[in-house]
Amino acid sequence: MFLQSTASESSLFDILINIWEFIPGPVPGTRSLYFLVDFKFQSPLYGQVMSR
Repeated sequence: MFLQSTASESSLFDILINIWEFIPGPVPGTRSLYFLVDFKFQSPLYGQVMSR
């Protein structure tokens, strides 16, 4: 299963993309999860605070 969400009109982010992929695991009844979060804050101040 593959899920993607994108925020296009956000007051906090210029870009916010989330991708989640669920893949059958090595043992029956299990799953592996791969995810990606890509974002860019609108305010340089938020970016400075989060990078500390």
